[in-house]
Amino acid sequence: MSNYSFYRLLNQMSDKDEFKLLPEVLCVDELKATKDCTGNMAFVAMDGQTHELITILDDRRIEALKRHFMNYKREERLKVKYLVMDMNASYEQLIKRCFPKAQVVTDRFHVVQQLTRSFNQLRIKIMKNYETKSPEYRHMKYFWKHLLKDYDQLSEKPFYSHSFRKYTDSKSLVETIIAEDEALGLAWQNLQMAMTHFKRRDAVAFFGLIEELDKEELDEDFVKKYQFLLKKQASIKLAMTLPYSNGCLEGMNNKIKALKRAAFGFRTFRNFRKRVFLMNI
Repeated sequence: MSNYSFYRLLNQMSDKDEFKLLPEVLCVDELKATKDCTGNMAFVAMDGQTHELITILDDRRIEALKRHFMNYKREERLKVKYLVMDMNASYEQLIKRCFPKAQVVTDRFHVVQQLTRSFNQLRIKIMKNYETKSPEYRHMKYFWKHLLKDYDQLSEKPFYSHSFRKYTDSKSLVETIIAEDEALGLAWQNLQMAMTHFKRRDAVAFFGLIEELDKEELDEDFVKKYQFLLKKQASIKLAMTLPYSNGCLEGMNNKIKALKRAAFGFRTFRNFRKRVFLMNI
């Protein structure tokens, strides 16, 4: 089939939403689309249960989203029970106006990301206090991925480390690095405990740990970033209880990235939107 035949068929597709049905679980996210988007990023919504694509909009701003979802009947908007999303505070306005009965569920991936990113930023801050040629600097710079892993899942298989100039394993490597700096070691222990409580979905232990973090013992910025999660306590507790996440959207985003690479990009958002809907039929 030629390019012209494909685009002739593509243009026969409607590029308008039907505004008929909304799911009980609505997953929302943002993605990079085309240069002619009204906003910097496009908005995408998906059914959290059936993984059916609901809509893709070229504007992620709240006013544009309100105008879009207010086209649905009130009865349909009241059916939405859960809105799964990242920790974007601006979406709260959308929920109050368009989905008054919906509860926010914070995507679990973004909670883990907040924990690991906060620790990683502290590692870089501590690392810069050492000389670039010092062993402490080199260890923190080159083996940072080992520090983010679950300690119980670290390998004990030996390998030769040129930095340590001896055979070692992942567990021994991590133990050595956290022993080199007290502040880093203490932060690492809190990261490991927080990750364990979150994986076990123990909300009481998880938030209890975060509330008890001491700014005198730990880096102040590190504590602030962890305690930011206390503001999202209700939505994170729901994430620990319910099975819903934005994993379906992340999977679709990966497909879209592969599609854009294969197609060498799309000139217009209109064609991009239709092609994504075709992919998800």
